[in-house]
Amino acid sequence: MPVIRKPAIILLISTLIGCLAVAITATATSGTEATHGGRFYLVSVGCGDADNITLKAMKVIKASDIIFGDADLKTVYPDLMAEKQILPKPSLKIHKYFQSLKGEFAQGAKIKRKEVSNAAIQGELDRFVRTVTDAVKAGKIVSLLDYGDPCIYGPYIWTMKVLEALDPVIIPGVSSLNAANAALKRGLTFGRAAHSAILTNAAELKAGYNGMDTIERMATTRSSMVVFTMFTRLTPLVERLSRYYPGDTPIAVVINAGYADKERVVRGTLDTIVAIVEKQGALSFAHLIYVGDFLNS
Repeated sequence: MPVIRKPAIILLISTLIGCLAVAITATATSGTEATHGGRFYLVSVGCGDADNITLKAMKVIKASDIIFGDADLKTVYPDLMAEKQILPKPSLKIHKYFQSLKGEFAQGAKIKRKEVSNAAIQGELDRFVRTVTDAVKAGKIVSLLDYGDPCIYGPYIWTMKVLEALDPVIIPGVSSLNAANAALKRGLTFGRAAHSAILTNAAELKAGYNGMDTIERMATTRSSMVVFTMFTRLTPLVERLSRYYPGDTPIAVVINAGYADKERVVRGTLDTIVAIVEKQGALSFAHLIYVGDFLNS
């Protein structure tokens, strides 16, 4: 019969105790994650048709307990939204409120002070933060669903700041920029004379804007330019661009980007585009304007 020396016995006991400790720790950690595994997500469902949503966005939505979003999402994504607690998205006035703290413009429009000085805005903001914080601390997954990409002209990026303590996560998605680029079938940064692109909402065209990012400064390099046209009229924009780009510079208007059944592209030059568009009738609210020689590449 083999003799077991004392050091071997001690080593065996120590190993067993170590394994037990690991098992206890794993169990405790698992319990903690189940209790405190909440998270807040700002999720893009894409731009245009419903199938422009990403797989990652679908995964997060499916795992969510509470969703801030438009009521029609239940119809658009019935399987994903089933049995979810759906709450209305915070008012866009909160976005304007945060923009007013930095300047006087939000999404291309001058902010009216009466829209952002109301105490009700702060009250709604506080309720939103409290609702999300309580839910996340209770281990729930909370998602706010928006369209396009939250980091490109997105009105809910402020949630990253007010919920910073919760370590929020952004799920990026297909923006109108991505969809319009695809509709053009051109490389935005592959022009002949320029290999850069500028994204702007042409705020300079709005009364009272005093920013340094004027069209003149942006056009100096003849870079390709993409204009997010909310509240921007075509004729004044073309008139301003024509001061700095040659009249034969190609321009394209992408309408309803991302919608397979109604997406269309109107092409011309700075000299001709206004007349071409006028013949086709009023532009849809959802359109982007592209300027640059990359359109001829």
